[in-house]
Amino acid sequence: MKRPLVRLISVLAVGSLLLTSACSSSKKSSGSSGSSGSSAASSGGGGGTSGEFRIASPIDRTGSDAGIGTFWSAGLDAAVKKVNGDGGILGRKVVVDYKDTQSNPQTATQVTDAMLSTGKYQALIPTASGAQSLPILQVVNKYKILTAGTGPLLDMGDPTKYPTVFNDNFSPTDQGKAVGCLTMSFKPKKVAFLYIDDPLPVAEVGVMTPMFKSAGIDVVADEKYAFAATDISAQVQKIASAKPDVIVVMAYFNALSTAIKALDAAGLGDTVQMVGDADTSAAPPSTFLAAGTDLPKKLSSMQWEINARTGDTLSPAQQQASDAVSAAIGGKFAVALSTYLYPYDALLMIKWAAEKAKSDKSADMVKAMETMGSDTGPGPGTLIVPKPPYSPTNHQSTGPMYVVDIGGKIVDGTFPASGPIPTC
Repeated sequence: MKRPLVRLISVLAVGSLLLTSACSSSKKSSGSSGSSGSSAASSGGGGGTSGEFRIASPIDRTGSDAGIGTFWSAGLDAAVKKVNGDGGILGRKVVVDYKDTQSNPQTATQVTDAMLSTGKYQALIPTASGAQSLPILQVVNKYKILTAGTGPLLDMGDPTKYPTVFNDNFSPTDQGKAVGCLTMSFKPKKVAFLYIDDPLPVAEVGVMTPMFKSAGIDVVADEKYAFAATDISAQVQKIASAKPDVIVVMAYFNALSTAIKALDAAGLGDTVQMVGDADTSAAPPSTFLAAGTDLPKKLSSMQWEINARTGDTLSPAQQQASDAVSAAIGGKFAVALSTYLYPYDALLMIKWAAEKAKSDKSADMVKAMETMGSDTGPGPGTLIVPKPPYSPTNHQSTGPMYVVDIGGKIVDGTFPASGPIPTC
């Protein structure tokens, strides 16, 4: 049965935007969102009820991961504008200080420690990803400061590892199950994996492999490659030789471009069914491929509800997100809405926790955040997941995923007509 057409909100992309060009879009190594100033605070947040409510944000402003910093800081800047327009946090103006990690783990440690050692910050929202996530969170543990946002660490939402950290991305286990179910819906006998060497897709492969084995599906190739790789023809030739029925592709931005070009060169791009996780649909083709190059025609991919729409009508949450982020990016979406919204949602959750706790102390705000899943009142106003199910034993967000294909067709049993894909 055919469903109404679905499109990604990110169709407003402009030209070709490689991660390297994103580096040049933000030349400053540090800066502030909001007015300058400071408030007295101790390690772990706090500092009374006067002055600004200050957020530390280590950012990948330059280097290989600068694209992430560009998108995430735009979302955080949009949230600052919204929160300050609504009275700030605890009646105080929110100010974000950015410090460039240079996409370097050692620098990430240095700048994060330098910021938090001042004791003037009430919370931290990372706008850095890649290898910088682990050193940033190690410093967070040292200072015990409330931290919200996302990153590639599998255990970022585990309070036994990071007691003051809340991950507003989705569990790789949940995504792995969803991608596995989507793959199995094509009834393959042989499946191949092609993915970047990153903790999240590696974890997803770990979830899908036993699913396929239980269903009698052979994994005939398991090929991963470095994010910065420019030629993966050897890996793709191994996949071509194995003759899979379905290829599971998990990559994003320029790394996805590398995969698609190699698949096309091997004659697989438009002949073999492909399945992707949410990363593969995080940006429209023009953001990471040369003009005239498109995604494979036989690609179906996962997506979050916030990114998918039917016809020309946005949902209220989508319209709110589009309006908020448009001002920060000039209305030109380079990637799907969710990519901007992780730090956007993080600030709204921090505001919710501070005002529920009536405190800017990290210990108090963490305890408040851990009641979010059981709280019966209105949620924090977040847009990816309206109310993350946080608790004392869970600092990881969860939410439904939906299937779209790049051609705009909705796969049966998916958003919006029937809800998320069934468990298989």
